[in-house]
Amino acid sequence: MIVEAFYELDKITVGLNEAEDGVLFFQVGRENDGSKNWQRLQVWLDEGNEIQPQTVSTEQIAIDNRRTAYPSVGEQLDYIYHNGVEAWKTDIIQPIKDKYPKSSN
Repeated sequence: MIVEAFYELDKITVGLNEAEDGVLFFQVGRENDGSKNWQRLQVWLDEGNEIQPQTVSTEQIAIDNRRTAYPSVGEQLDYIYHNGVEAWKTDIIQPIKDKYPKSSN
């Protein structure tokens, strides 16, 4: 059973309440391509449901920005090896956390 669907730039993300541990997601293109997943989505839409615009929290934006700003794992491990964990926290991690703070909520 579909529980939610939302638009992204070039696709639609659909959440299904079929997984034992929670919601399972799949993605389809924005146009109906006749695939099985699109057929499932169309049935859900025909039942009167609507695809919602995606809303992204400021916290998620900060997390995504941090993820792209951090050096690779290999670079970080090399830094730790040569400079120690405290220097890694101070020189690598904290400046990125300061640049992309999470909300204080």
